[in-house]
Amino acid sequence: MGLNAWCYCLLAWGFCFADAVAQGLCPVMDDSGGALETWLEDQIQERRLERGRGLRTDEDLYILPVVVHVYHFGESIGFGSNLSADRIRNQIQILNQSFHNENPDGDKIHPLFLDLAVDANISFVLARQDPYGLPTDGIIRKEIPIYTRWGVEDKEEISSISYWPSMHYLNLWVVPSRVLGKDLRGFAQFPPYILQGIDPRHAWRYRFDGIVVKDVDIGDARSGARMDSDGHTVTHEIGHYLGLRHTWGDGGCEEDDYCTDTPSADGPNTNCIRRALCGRPEMMENYMNYTPDRCMGMFTPCQKERMRTVLEKSSIRSPLVSSPGLEKKKLRTQDLGIRRLSSRVVCTGDRKLTLEIANYGEDIWEHPFWVLLRLEGREVRKSFDQSLDSSEILEVHFLLSSALASGSHRLDFEIGSSFRDSFQENNELAEEILIFADESLPYQEDWESETVGSWDAHPDNLPGTTVFKTASSPANTMLAFQVSSTDYLSHQTSFLSPVFSYDRQGVEDIVFKFRYSYVHSSPWGDYDALSVVVFPDCRDDFSLRNILFFASAKSLGTSLVHLGDKLPTMSGAWRELSLPLQNLAKYSRFQIGIIRTHGAGSLYVDDLVLQTQKVHEYDVGLGTDVFLRSTCQASLLTKLRLRNHGSRSVLLENYSLKSVLNGEEQTYESQEKRFLEPLHTQIHELSLNSFLSGKNVFQAFLEIPSIDDANRVNDRIQHIFYFNTRRDFFPSKESFEDLDEKEVYRWYLVENNSSAGWQKISDPSQPENHIIKANFYANSSVGEEYWLLSPVYDLTDLEEASMSFRLSYEGRGDRQDILQVLISTNCGEDYEEVLYQRSGSDLQIRPSFRESQPSSDKDWRREYIDLSPWVGKPRIQLAMVGINRGGNHLYIDDIEFFTTQHLPAFREEGIENFVYVFPNPFQEYLYFHFQLDKKRDIHVWLHDLSGRLIWEQTYLRVLNQEYKVFLSLPPGRLYLLTFMNDENVLQRVKILSDQIP
Repeated sequence: MGLNAWCYCLLAWGFCFADAVAQGLCPVMDDSGGALETWLEDQIQERRLERGRGLRTDEDLYILPVVVHVYHFGESIGFGSNLSADRIRNQIQILNQSFHNENPDGDKIHPLFLDLAVDANISFVLARQDPYGLPTDGIIRKEIPIYTRWGVEDKEEISSISYWPSMHYLNLWVVPSRVLGKDLRGFAQFPPYILQGIDPRHAWRYRFDGIVVKDVDIGDARSGARMDSDGHTVTHEIGHYLGLRHTWGDGGCEEDDYCTDTPSADGPNTNCIRRALCGRPEMMENYMNYTPDRCMGMFTPCQKERMRTVLEKSSIRSPLVSSPGLEKKKLRTQDLGIRRLSSRVVCTGDRKLTLEIANYGEDIWEHPFWVLLRLEGREVRKSFDQSLDSSEILEVHFLLSSALASGSHRLDFEIGSSFRDSFQENNELAEEILIFADESLPYQEDWESETVGSWDAHPDNLPGTTVFKTASSPANTMLAFQVSSTDYLSHQTSFLSPVFSYDRQGVEDIVFKFRYSYVHSSPWGDYDALSVVVFPDCRDDFSLRNILFFASAKSLGTSLVHLGDKLPTMSGAWRELSLPLQNLAKYSRFQIGIIRTHGAGSLYVDDLVLQTQKVHEYDVGLGTDVFLRSTCQASLLTKLRLRNHGSRSVLLENYSLKSVLNGEEQTYESQEKRFLEPLHTQIHELSLNSFLSGKNVFQAFLEIPSIDDANRVNDRIQHIFYFNTRRDFFPSKESFEDLDEKEVYRWYLVENNSSAGWQKISDPSQPENHIIKANFYANSSVGEEYWLLSPVYDLTDLEEASMSFRLSYEGRGDRQDILQVLISTNCGEDYEEVLYQRSGSDLQIRPSFRESQPSSDKDWRREYIDLSPWVGKPRIQLAMVGINRGGNHLYIDDIEFFTTQHLPAFREEGIENFVYVFPNPFQEYLYFHFQLDKKRDIHVWLHDLSGRLIWEQTYLRVLNQEYKVFLSLPPGRLYLLTFMNDENVLQRVKILSDQIP
């Protein structure tokens, strides 16, 4: 389930699964779950050694502070979804009974498992102190719109409404039952075990870390929960939060939950009838099963060890046990302090700052006090003569001078009083603020000037992360979000626009357009995320309604090619977004925030545009994750995304979603009713199989009869991909002579949705020869990619490998056509590296302004690529990608693969079925270099001049190899070498022995 896995509990079926690749009803992530278990296994072993040395004991009690975020529809406390404090405290009591093996139903544990029921020695309390040091009861109440509907894909929106730093608090979001829908009971975050050095002020600010549970599952039936609840839904989810898996391992008997003391099972149990599974009675009493609450009652020693290891070793979970949230705030009698500066972003038109002062004392503050602001050698002092109750907050406003320039400024605040303050350490605060200039609409920024313009980094950005920089590509300049080390996983870099001012009169809608490029790489890429947020009236806080866009991990990806530090130059590496800035009607100014949460990959942004235009009231469109060019897997799981691009909420009711793969239809007709809010997305998982060898065409169609969709263009999608069944071994060669014939070991000329792509033509200089051509001359489809896909090569038996190819290209002015060679180790589903990239003058044979056409060998150049880093890999695929910039035609021919790291010493273009024998004369070693038209078995004889056979050898599947032969022969004598293939003599060569006496 991995680094960023979620556990979802389905009410009807009881299935729990992770957010990633589906496997039936219990999807789990392919590989990163193994990374979690590898880490846990190492930490468990280290912990056992520490226990053996007396450094740790299982008798230590770990107490976790819980903050309960109660989301409700405006009911009074204790009614409806606005749960009472008593019911929440009842849930905390249940948790403590469960984790201390004091469950009232514990006597129902079967004698077979009774000795395995343990006290985990973990307790839970409602938080006693908030993140700013004020006393709290640990319950936060937030009203949400009555039409709210959430799925797991909305987890970041859930946490954006109310969130306390996950390093110091266990966040429990309690949501109204109907908000999550009838099937979803809740979900949880597995421990993000790898994070190091996260500042709690910034960690996961726009991310989800905690558990979400329906209100009907909080507490037991006696406290007001549903009739069959004993409060163990929360117990189950906290088990996941602390690293436990389901007892059936989210699979069958062979799947592992990594605990040997929980019997294997072939699936969950959804009732209280014990089954004999996988040769043993099942442990239906375990909290990590799916039995009804009344049957649950135990954790095992292994589960206890896993949870305590997570609490001791995870850099996000371990601070919980020493959190300041556990401390009951010891209030001094008189303590006036600075709480926070509510905003560190200031606009030129509104330079108001708000400083929060709080009474941290237990007594009422009844004494005059003053607040001082120091800024660039000037002081502003405000005096107050008013009382503040204990924990009461006072907002103090400052208006900055309009003479202050835009940019960064340091502010120093201080409070004081003639009356003795019993605690002075919270009386001063230093902050960096940003002042932003105004811009008008329409607006665009492409960073071609190689500066970041009037955009600026947010003051919250942490030292050590790479803030923004521009990066030049051959034809473009873009903004690069990069981080150089995994030390900064989950850190955030925020970039804020200037303040946009506009006349609301006559403006219907404002649309923010931009494009970005990102490639997901596992496992660290599971932390990557991109948020786009609008800040009305120049505020750096945000609400649920102001998140324009959020995507993370694989859903963020735009390309198959892992670029590393290279820049995205292919149009297919970019995703273009158009985001309506709704809910701005009452504002005349706003800012845009682009927030990057750092994982492993680089993310690039370019071509920002803000303009006014008409947005349709009703516009629901389709998107998909199917953007791969090829696969060798017999089936694929993808997601179809229904996104509301319109300005009004849509009731999704009785709609149909039809997918067509190579003419075969699969239709989904919805029976549920669900509101889809503007800019929100609903996801449908889709399994694709029964592929055709070679080209496959996938289409999807959306029909929503209940709305008048004003934009039908985005109701249909089409994608072409290739099922690669062709296999080959090195050496290999592709001369495109038989490309259209039904032969194995041939390359795919990939068709685009809009054009034919590469074309096979006759070589103008040698009509009997065939080459391939990319028609780029005066081609208006700038940015279009032409893909050429190789067979799948097995390099497991090689020690060295390389490739070469011939190209012909004449540069045309400043038109930067591009040629790339990409490599994949999973049959083209994604590409790990760009092996070769040249463009413009670096690519050209010569400059020219005419339409190019090779007419002689002088128009061609051979290129070489070392493939040795990939030897040993069983499923290598190469892609040659031409990218159109409207320059000149690009030609490719004679792609060859060698079993050596370097090109053979003797090569002559156009010569085939020939053997180079060298050196001649020779001493002890003789080399044979073959240059054949196709793979052949070659038999070699060595005779002396009398016809006596001296030596013979057979070489299998010979194409372009070079062989080294040791021959100990008398010096000064002539010999005859004969090379034969297919019963025909290929060549005869006389050689002279020049042995050293």
